[in-house]
Amino acid sequence: AHTTHCPLWSGRSWCGAAGADWGRALELRRGLGEGRRVARTLNNLGLVLQYLGRYREPGGRFDEALGLNRRRGGFPAVALNHANLGNLALTIGDYEEALRHLARAESLAQKHRDEPWGREQLRVARLNRGAVFEKLGAYREGLRLYREMAAEREAMAPVRWATLRINMGVLYRNLGDPVTAVTAFEEALAVFRQRGQEALQSNALLNLALARHRNLGQPEAAEDLYRQALELARRSGDRTEEMQDLFYLGQLLLEQERLSEAETYFTRGLDVAEAAGSAEGRWSTLRGLGEVDFAQGEPEEALDHLLQAIEEIERVRASLRRPSRRAGYFGDKRPVYGAAVTALAELERRSPDQGHAEHALELVQRAKARELQEALSPSPGVAPLSAEELRTRAGKGRVLELFRVGEVGATGPTGGDRLFAWVFDRDGLAMHVLGPAQPLLAAVHEIHRSLRAGREPPPGGVERLSRALLGTTDLLAGDPRILRIAPDGGFFYLPFELLEDPTSGRLLVERTTLSYLPTASLLPAAGDGPRHRSSRAGSRFLGWGDPVLQEEEDSPAAEPATTVDLLTSRFRLQPLPAAARELRAIARRFPGEAVVRTRDQATEQALRREVSRGARVVHLATHTLMDERLGTGGAVVLTPSENEDGLL
Repeated sequence: AHTTHCPLWSGRSWCGAAGADWGRALELRRGLGEGRRVARTLNNLGLVLQYLGRYREPGGRFDEALGLNRRRGGFPAVALNHANLGNLALTIGDYEEALRHLARAESLAQKHRDEPWGREQLRVARLNRGAVFEKLGAYREGLRLYREMAAEREAMAPVRWATLRINMGVLYRNLGDPVTAVTAFEEALAVFRQRGQEALQSNALLNLALARHRNLGQPEAAEDLYRQALELARRSGDRTEEMQDLFYLGQLLLEQERLSEAETYFTRGLDVAEAAGSAEGRWSTLRGLGEVDFAQGEPEEALDHLLQAIEEIERVRASLRRPSRRAGYFGDKRPVYGAAVTALAELERRSPDQGHAEHALELVQRAKARELQEALSPSPGVAPLSAEELRTRAGKGRVLELFRVGEVGATGPTGGDRLFAWVFDRDGLAMHVLGPAQPLLAAVHEIHRSLRAGREPPPGGVERLSRALLGTTDLLAGDPRILRIAPDGGFFYLPFELLEDPTSGRLLVERTTLSYLPTASLLPAAGDGPRHRSSRAGSRFLGWGDPVLQEEEDSPAAEPATTVDLLTSRFRLQPLPAAARELRAIARRFPGEAVVRTRDQATEQALRREVSRGARVVHLATHTLMDERLGTGGAVVLTPSENEDGLL
């Protein structure tokens, strides 16, 4: 029942030989019909493949082993298989799947916690669950879990304790306490050194380097630690550690404008990623190479590397079966699209009217539209639109599309804080660089706070936004009668109607008719409005609300098992019993067909299915969450189901 893996000090060549031996053993045991031993061999082969960085292959081995062990009723082995599947999902970034498998492993271990395997498996599952919390940005929840585990230090093996200290240090660093984090990393490093665990030493040194680099402003110390970590990763043969060390060292050198050195490390990282078949390593190092190219004044070469990175991201994303998984996977990849847009903006500045502005707008559609459209409908025909299609669909109106790149404090040549705008109609298209986004966002939030408190918006903020969004972009040239606005991020909080024409001082609401879109790719095609749809789709009402929340369960102290459970607990979301009455009241007044779903029927899957059939009105009576860690920044809370996380 114990996890068998390649010794971390043994090196990749030994592990590769072990993989070949396990593969031969699997053939022999299949021939002998030894079910239990076949499952064990599948499990060990999967671990070897994961250690070697061949992340596409272990899942099938672990799944087959799980099926065999379920049929023979081996609880320890079933728990172990779920734990391994959870750890693999964590490694490749499928956090919802990781939580699902880890919850099942933990549940089995909890029932058998009086047995040695149960106690140990419980620790492993909780350790990995805390790592998922860290990836989701739930730092305090993860730290609370780890502190509970730390109370059992005497019962833990030294390496397990040191691993726990590493994970706690990561959370302390993210919570703004790098000094405590450094202490935890150094404690763990001493344990790993004492036991000759080279790959784990590499990980501890990497975390120490990140604290010195990102938090304490000690680049020289960080560089030395990165190099030590890299050497140990190479000697241990751990490709995952090696890729991380190469990438972060390259990032440090890039920030110091040591461009040729940074290029060397990103190139080596790309070689390791391609040999391991790591999509994460490939797109991140390609982005790094693009950053180097841009800093060297070569935007065309930068764009080539960045487009390769985007191609890799979209290849992996297309392979994910569930729409919610695709949207979640995309969450932290958007900066790559932003870097490509920045490169195209520079090319547009150097060579206007060569199609660079159109290409940039098309990338923005891919960045902003895909996760929204796939969340709403799995049907074909919802791909982001081309620049030509967008201009055609603008019809007699004009469209403003905004896109924010980077954030305050972001580093790298293409990672700075910028706001881009595109203004287009059927007669033309123009791209504008509006400068840093943060000052404009500060004005937006000031206006929002004033309106929320029932006060007049501050005139200074309105004037500043009017100059930037209307004057700089020439949005009102030719006196358009219809405007469609596609904001981005915090700009959705701005009522554009309150902006003033910089030349006449008239409010925008007095000049034109406004409407809003999440992205310009949702502009309707000619003949695609409600009046032209089928009579059935055009007369349907869909009402979804009052979802089942974790807080309603019998045990208020139950540990979150899914992403929506975690966020429900964090934001203390409460049931919405009046929402069902609200939906029924609206449905009674609606003249056509009405479909209302509440409680356990108010799922994502059901909503997507009904939306794909068409509807005149979709009414959502539920909670929404605003959190940048959700990938898109916001989500509608619905009832989780077996295949969906409940966050639309």
